[in-house]
Amino acid sequence: MCVTGVLAARETKGTSLSCASNAEGNACLAMQTTTKAIDELGPGARVQGYELVERTAQLGVCNHRPPQKQIATDDTRWRFDGVLVAVDGDEAKRVVAVRKEGEDSAVVEVEVDPLVCALTTSEERPSSSTPSEALIKDGPSLEYQCLLDDIDLIYVNSNYRLKKKFAAGSHGEVWRATRPSLSRSTPETFILKRLFVEKGEMMVEMGLREAHFGAILAKEAHVTGFVEYFFRDSAPSGIEEAKTAPLAPASPKRAPPPLPAADASSASTTSSSGGQELWLVFHDEGISLRQYLYASLESAQSAVLLEPSPFWERLRLDTRGEDVLREILRQLLEGVAALHDRGITHRDIKPSNILVHTEVPKNINDSVELPLPVVKLADFGSAVDAYTLRHLYGEQGPTQAEETREYQPPEVLFSEYGVPYDSAWPLAYDLWSVGVVFLEMVLGSPQVFMITPRARAKLDVHLRGKDEATKRKSYLLHVLTHEFCIYQPSSHELHALWNQYALVNDGCHFGKFNTTIVERDPKHKGLSNRWGLDLMWKLLQWNPSQRISAREALQHAFFQGPYMSTEDGRRFATKHELDLHEAYLSAQYQQHQDRAFVVREKYETPDTFQCPHCHRNFSTISSCEHHVAARKHNQAAGTHFCKYNQDRLQRSIQLETKRFSNSSLWLDGSDKRVGVALLQGKKKYMEDMVTIHYDGDANFTMYAVIDGHLGTRAASYVQDHVGTLISERFQSANVSATSGATREFLEHVLLRQVFLELHEGYIADQRRVDESIVTHDFSGCTLSVVIIFHNEGRLLSANVGDSRAIFVESSDDPVQQLTTDHWPNAPEEKSRIESSGGFVSFQGLWRVVGQLAVSRSIGDQHLRKYVSAEPSIFRLNFEPGTTGPKTLVVASDGIWETMSNEDVSTFVLDKRHQDERGTVQSVAEDLIGEAYLRGSLDNLAAIIVNL
Repeated sequence: MCVTGVLAARETKGTSLSCASNAEGNACLAMQTTTKAIDELGPGARVQGYELVERTAQLGVCNHRPPQKQIATDDTRWRFDGVLVAVDGDEAKRVVAVRKEGEDSAVVEVEVDPLVCALTTSEERPSSSTPSEALIKDGPSLEYQCLLDDIDLIYVNSNYRLKKKFAAGSHGEVWRATRPSLSRSTPETFILKRLFVEKGEMMVEMGLREAHFGAILAKEAHVTGFVEYFFRDSAPSGIEEAKTAPLAPASPKRAPPPLPAADASSASTTSSSGGQELWLVFHDEGISLRQYLYASLESAQSAVLLEPSPFWERLRLDTRGEDVLREILRQLLEGVAALHDRGITHRDIKPSNILVHTEVPKNINDSVELPLPVVKLADFGSAVDAYTLRHLYGEQGPTQAEETREYQPPEVLFSEYGVPYDSAWPLAYDLWSVGVVFLEMVLGSPQVFMITPRARAKLDVHLRGKDEATKRKSYLLHVLTHEFCIYQPSSHELHALWNQYALVNDGCHFGKFNTTIVERDPKHKGLSNRWGLDLMWKLLQWNPSQRISAREALQHAFFQGPYMSTEDGRRFATKHELDLHEAYLSAQYQQHQDRAFVVREKYETPDTFQCPHCHRNFSTISSCEHHVAARKHNQAAGTHFCKYNQDRLQRSIQLETKRFSNSSLWLDGSDKRVGVALLQGKKKYMEDMVTIHYDGDANFTMYAVIDGHLGTRAASYVQDHVGTLISERFQSANVSATSGATREFLEHVLLRQVFLELHEGYIADQRRVDESIVTHDFSGCTLSVVIIFHNEGRLLSANVGDSRAIFVESSDDPVQQLTTDHWPNAPEEKSRIESSGGFVSFQGLWRVVGQLAVSRSIGDQHLRKYVSAEPSIFRLNFEPGTTGPKTLVVASDGIWETMSNEDVSTFVLDKRHQDERGTVQSVAEDLIGEAYLRGSLDNLAAIIVNL
C-alpha cells in the first residue's frame, strides 16, 4: 500500500507522520525519529526509510471526515466526529475525538487500522476552538512516501502525483492521480496504470500495445482517452526524473510508427531485473460498468460475492431503464465500430473494460432519474491489428492467455488448437463479447451461461471417466444448446457430439432463446423489447460469419426503429431483412402471374359416376358421394366409393409419373410391392417429386415424397441427395451393429442429422450458384421419408411439412399416422413462431408471417428465423410373417387436401377387395385419380407399398 503523510522536524529531532484511514475511520500516526536540522532537509533526503519529496505547510488535521458511524465503548454508543494526531512525549498515540449522542464532545482512545487519508495545511485548520485542538503539534513538515509495494515516490514523475490505488489484477494495478494545471484552480485527474513488467517481456509488449492503440484511437469519442506512456526507474536511491515517451496522435487511418526500440529493449531487460516500471496515463473517464452493475458482499469465508446493484435494479425496472441500457450498448458499439473500421480486434470486451461516466452515483436511489451515461471502451492490452501482430506480440503471437474466458466466442472456446480468434472472421470475436455484455446487463449476473446443478448432475452420469476440460465444455455446450439455443449443431456434428459430450439437441429456435432469458432473469421480465432481443440473438450467433457487424448493429431497429414495408406494413429489424421481404413479395406477385392455377381442365375426366350399391348414375362425383353417404350405400366392403371410367385419366397419370419421377426400382416392374403415381393436376407447374432408394448393405429401402413450393430448386436438391445421405450416415455410424435403446437413439440422431444436412447443403449450394440466378430464389420443400427394414419387420419415418404417411392393416384396425402435419396454427408450432418474433395469420390457409402454409420445411432461407428444418420422427414394428395385409401410403398434401386418413385407408382396402387390376401400381394411380376428381387443386404424388 502506498500511503502519504508528513515529516515534522525540530532542530535536532523530528516526527514523521503517516496519514491513514480505513472503513472504521481515519487516523494519523505520529512516529518519532532523529533527523538532520530542518534547514538541511529537502527533496531527495532520506530519513528512516522515508524519502522526502517536497516541503509542505504546518502539520494540520486530516481534511477527510469519515462517515459518521457508531462504535461500542464500554457498552456506550459513540459516534466518530473527526480524526486528530497526538504526540505525547516520545510516544505516538492514535486518538479519535468522538461524541456521545446528546452530550458534549469527549476524547476516547480507540484502535483504528491505518489506511490512506489526506492532510490539510495549517491555513485550512478549523478556526473554532475545540477540545481536540490542543493535541495538534505545530512545526515545519514535509510530505513523504512510504516504501511499500515497490512504489517509492508519491510523484511517479515530474507531472503525476498518485492519490489512490483502486484496482489491481494479474497484469497490473490502477491508480487515480493528479497533475497540476496552470489553467485550472484544481489539479487535473488522471488514471495511471502500472504494468507488472517484472513478470516478463510479454507484459512490456502488452503495455506498448496499449500505447500503440491509444495513439491511433486518441480522437475517438467512445474510446478511453490515452495521454502518454513512460518508463520509470524503480531504484530507491533518490529521486530521478522518469523517462517519458509521449505518443503523438496518429492519423485516423494510419498506424503510428514502430515504438522506440530502446524503450522496448530497456523494458525487456528490466523485466528480469526489476529495474524499471512501465506506466500508462489515461484521462479519468469514470468507473467500470462492472462497478455499476454489481454490489460486493463479503461471505463468512471472506470471499467476495457479487449481487445486482441498485443501479441494475433501476436499469431493469425504471421506465427510463431501457433507454439507459440502449444508450450504453449503442455507445459501446460505436467504440467497437471505430476499432473495426481500422482493422483492430479488442479481444477483451467485458464490463470491467467499459468505463461509464455519469453525474449520478452508482448507488442511485429511486428519487433520482436515471441519467444517460457516457461510455468509453478501455484496456487495449489484448487488442490486435496488422502492426501489433508483426511487432508487439513476440514470436508466439496472440494467445488465449490475453483473453477472458467468460467473454470468449465459441470459435475460441471450443477450438482444438487453442486459437485466439478465427483468422477468417477476427472482428466477429468482439461482437460475441458485446452480446454477452448485453445479456449480462439484462440478467444481472457475470456468469450468464452457468449450468444449473440439476442439469450438471444429469450430465455427470453420462460423463463418467471424462476429464475436467471435457466436462467444462459439455456443461457450456448444454447451456448454449438446450437453454439458449445459441448453439445449433451442424448436421454432421450430431453423432460426434453425443459420443464426446453427451450432447443431444432436440431442436432449437429463437423463441426458446427468449424463454430462457425470461427464466434466468431475477425479475422474470426478460427483454421486453422485441428488437433488442433480435439484436442480442444476432450478436450471439454461433457461427462468426453470421454475426451482425458493429456498423450493421448500429443501424438495427433497436436503435433506429423498425424498417416498415410499404407493401404490407410489416416491420423488420434490419434494412437487409426488409429488402429480402420485398424481393419475396415481388417473386410472389410474379408467381401469381406465372404460376397461377389453370382455370381450364387439363385432363379428360369421366362424365358419369355410379353408386356402387344401387348403380344410380350422377353427373358429378360430389353428387354421387352425397347420395352414397345419405342412403348409407357404403356399408359393405367395396362399396365406399363411386364407380367411373378412369381409363383416360389413368393414361395421363401414367405419362406424368414417368416424366416426373427419377426412380427406376418400380418402373421396370421388378418390385411388385411398390406403386408410384404423380399428377401435375390443376397447377401450371409440377413441384411434387418422389424418390426410392434401396441399400443392400444395410438391408433397408427408403421411400420419400417431396413437395416443393416457389420453384423446384429445393425439391430437386432433396430428391438427388436424400437417399445417398441416409445410407452414408447409417453406414458410418454402424447402426446395424447396435440394438435396443442404443439403436433407437442413434437412428433418431442420424435422421435429424440427414434433414438438417439437406437444409444446410441446399442453402450452401445456392450460395455457390451465380448471384444473378439466385437473387430472388425463395424455394423450399416439405419432405416425408419412410425407411423399411423388411427383414426386421420395422420402419422409421421422419417428416417436415404436411406431406403424410399412414400405415393401413384392416378395416378393424385404426389407421396409424406416421408423420406430423406441421401447420402454423398448431399450438406448439404457433407458440414457437410467435416466441421467435413472428406471427401466424389466416389468408385462405394459416400461414407463417402471412407467407408459408407449413411451419417446418427445407430451404425457405428468408423464413429461417420462424420455420424449422427439425423433423418429427416415428418408429413402428409391423411383425412380418403374421396374417393380414399391411400397406404403407406416403403422399403429398394434394391427396390429403380432399381425402382423410380414413378415406385413403378405406380406398386402399376396397381396391384390395375388388382386385380389379391386381397391382399396387394401379392402386396408386387410382388413388391419385380419386383425389383429383374430388377437387384437389394441388400437385399430387403417392407411393404405396405392400408390406
